[in-house]
Amino acid sequence: MLKTRITPATQPARTSTVAHPNGATESQTQPPQVSGPRARTADRNFTNLPTRHAGARALKQPVKLTRAASKVDTRALAAAAIQPGLSARLESMRQYLAELKTAAHADPNLRVETPGHRDAEFLDLLVAVENARHPKLALSAHTISLNALNTTNPAAVASLARNLETSMRSREPWHAVVDIGGHAMALSVRHHPEQPRQISMIVVNSAGEHLSVPEWNLMATLLAGHLNHKLEQAGDPKGVRIVLHCLNTGIQKTNHGGAIFALSAVKAMPGDEDIGKLHAHALSEAGKHADAVDVHVIDETPLLGPRFFKHMTHAFGLERMLTNRPDLRTAPVNKKTGLPLAQYQSQHLRPHRLLQHVRETSSTSYEDKRLQLYERAITHLASARVEALTDHLDALRRARKGKADMPAPRDAEFLDLLVEVENKLDPQLRLSAHKIDAPRLAVRDPGAIASLAPVVADGVRGGGDWHATLDIGDGHHVAVAVRHDAAHPTHVSLAVLDGAGSPFSPANWRDLASAVAKCLDAAGNGRTCKVWLTYVDASSQATASNSALFALRATKEMKESGLQHDGLIDQMHKNALNLARSAQTAVSLGKYGGPAPLDPEYGTGGGADRYSLDGILREEHIKMYKHAIRHFERAKEPAPERH
Repeated sequence: MLKTRITPATQPARTSTVAHPNGATESQTQPPQVSGPRARTADRNFTNLPTRHAGARALKQPVKLTRAASKVDTRALAAAAIQPGLSARLESMRQYLAELKTAAHADPNLRVETPGHRDAEFLDLLVAVENARHPKLALSAHTISLNALNTTNPAAVASLARNLETSMRSREPWHAVVDIGGHAMALSVRHHPEQPRQISMIVVNSAGEHLSVPEWNLMATLLAGHLNHKLEQAGDPKGVRIVLHCLNTGIQKTNHGGAIFALSAVKAMPGDEDIGKLHAHALSEAGKHADAVDVHVIDETPLLGPRFFKHMTHAFGLERMLTNRPDLRTAPVNKKTGLPLAQYQSQHLRPHRLLQHVRETSSTSYEDKRLQLYERAITHLASARVEALTDHLDALRRARKGKADMPAPRDAEFLDLLVEVENKLDPQLRLSAHKIDAPRLAVRDPGAIASLAPVVADGVRGGGDWHATLDIGDGHHVAVAVRHDAAHPTHVSLAVLDGAGSPFSPANWRDLASAVAKCLDAAGNGRTCKVWLTYVDASSQATASNSALFALRATKEMKESGLQHDGLIDQMHKNALNLARSAQTAVSLGKYGGPAPLDPEYGTGGGADRYSLDGILREEHIKMYKHAIRHFERAKEPAPERH
């Protein structure tokens, strides 16, 4: 039978303040409490609390965000830097950071909600950067589904179990940020140095009770079961013992931000004296019990140093805690400031206006920390991508000199970086890179070209030519040249240059043109929308598998051809727009059967000499990467000081 033990009654009786709707408060003294009902969805503990608004930050000095220090080895972020879709996620992070900054400096009288509900979306990237900055943390991110946990599904704890399996062999300590049902908590894990099957797990939860004792018991039991099963498979004796402590600090009185509190707490765990003592005590006791798991949940913990409480959101909570724990009253929060808790919090207290138009004063410390974490993560991840870009350039150079084989194409991975540099070198190019969701396109879902929609809208407003590369599926890229009719900007000519191995059929191209027509319709304010798509088959020249590089190179050629009076692309656009004016349908397709508008030097041979397509592309390849690396290295240099 599972054993649930309550921590010895060394904790003081709790005094809590209960708020009433009329604003009055009363004090209540409660006995120590370790369990009870709790919310079973993300942060439901706080659903009855009003959402805080960013207001009143205009009263504080703007947060000074500087470039991330070079203390992190960006090569430690190599795995994160090459993950699929990172460029899009980084752009989302930048947009989110901009929203956070706007909210941080908003007028206090504006009812602008703090946009703090997307941290879980980026938690793995934040954790990757903090782990690169603090390698000894051995930090990882994990997600546990409450539904899976409550149905005793071992898959709920699979990623945690794999980490424990690895550390049981290495006997190394590690840390994690664990998202359980939408609320993130900090975790520290240690193994007995001589009996690694004896495990101590300490969770620091910034909220009140999030999991009940039976649920923590269930989680620990699933973990122990997984480890025992692996030991049995290896022919080793089982006997896993897990002692789990959950320390509920209760410092978070907001309905979001758990990930930021958890990241702050997890970095404080290795150096905290109480955490070390609790691990040592747990491991000394682990072998004395017959049960596989031993769970302790402590509310308003009497443990932990001042670093764990520096982001406490309300002054009344801090004062109550300092009354119960006078040892923390003068202890410095960190070495950097040397300030005690009360003084540190007072420097971050700001008035906020709630949805109910009631003012409250609360700390913005965790929100300032969030800004710092995102700024740092974006900087380091971008630097890691430039490192990967440099590595690929070195491989290209070695291949060019005949010292190594041509490396596997990685241009699609770096396409957004290369596009940014090409736009810097030639602003008239107006180039962007997009991925088309082919399955959604087939069912006429507008989201299939979501990233293209704002570019189309900008073209309607500003007119002129613009260009794009499109990943139309399976990593196959095409080049697109676009022109808006000067008199009717919602009439558009699309010239698409496609190479060998295209996954698109004529029906797919028509679907794409229809999707663009919908974007025009949304931006056209009721004006008639026409799209004429001209398909250019360049499969005889674009035979290589590296279609991303070819599409990027081709957009530059198409731009030059479009600027030349009666150049091939210029002629295509003029003819298409003339035909579109009299077309009876919103979408029309044409096909050009002549040679593609590419550099005349492009041959069709398969050799690597400088006059073949292969040779020219390889030389162009290296030039593009050299330009990109120079650009991003300059961008990382500190701005010159102003005198």
